Amino acid sequence: AAQNGGNCEYTVPGEIFTTENGVKVIGYTDLPGRLPTQSSQLYGTNLVNLLKLLCKEKDGNITVDFDDVVIRGVTVIRAGEITWPAPPIQVSAQPQAAQKAAPEVKTEEKCACSPWRKYALMALAIILFGWLASVAPKEFL
Repeated sequence: AAQNGGNCEYTVPGEIFTTENGVKVIGYTDLPGRLPTQSSQLYGTNLVNLLKLLCKEKDGNITVDFDDVVIRGVTVIRAGEITWPAPPIQVSAQPQAAQKAAPEVKTEEKCACSPWRKYALMALAIILFGWLASVAPKEFL
């Protein structure tokens, strides 16, 4: 978006602008060129974090701990047995209290339009479309 002026008035193409409040407005114009580098960094970070979970003693030996929800979730086969899919993760969050039901708002029933009005509007729309088709160039239709 920065190439075309951005989507806010603080956008400066090719620069990072910081507002008085500390908000950073990034105006990179070469974002597609930056994406492969960033995606490779994120993938590498994920692999490093996975290896940290697999090698908790930092001695290079892999330990598969099925009590760890991440390791359990990525393990497909263990000792020749399929372990996929992993059991659902148990969440320790407290359930929210039931909210009070909102009082019902009575709405007035609208009177139905007469059928003649519907047909008149439909006929008007057809006439307008026909007129537009007659005056518009052939490339338009």
